[in-house]
Amino acid sequence: METEVTRSAATAIAITAKSSAVNVHRLGMLGLNLGLWTLIVVIARAL
Repeated sequence: METEVTRSAATAIAITAKSSAVNVHRLGMLGLNLGLWTLIVVIARAL
């Protein structure tokens, strides 16, 4: 599940990299937030 999120975020960043740096930054933060939330969910389920 985490690899799918990372791959889609990387693809989106690669596609948007030609547009503007602001969009890349926003997508990067969104990907980071998704990654952190998935980690939190996985840890919560493990407990």
